[in-house]
Amino acid sequence: MLPQRHVFVCNQGKSCAKVGSAEVYAKFRALLKESGLKPGTMVTGCGSIGFCDRGVAVAVYPEQVWYSRVTVDDVDEIWRE
Repeated sequence: MLPQRHVFVCNQGKSCAKVGSAEVYAKFRALLKESGLKPGTMVTGCGSIGFCDRGVAVAVYPEQVWYSRVTVDDVDEIWRE
């Protein structure tokens, strides 16, 4: 089954690591596990998606919504949206 939604979290670059990308990624993974939306939704860590100078970046597909400067405190709101 292909996922209906895919969340990419930039967590493999040095810039993102300095501003909490591991925590942001872990929070998304925990929400995915709690939600029971798997396999319809995927959360994947990735390399730079172009906003390294703005902190942790998150992209949500197929909606093509992009977030920058994401902190762990933002994850719940992004997940609900």
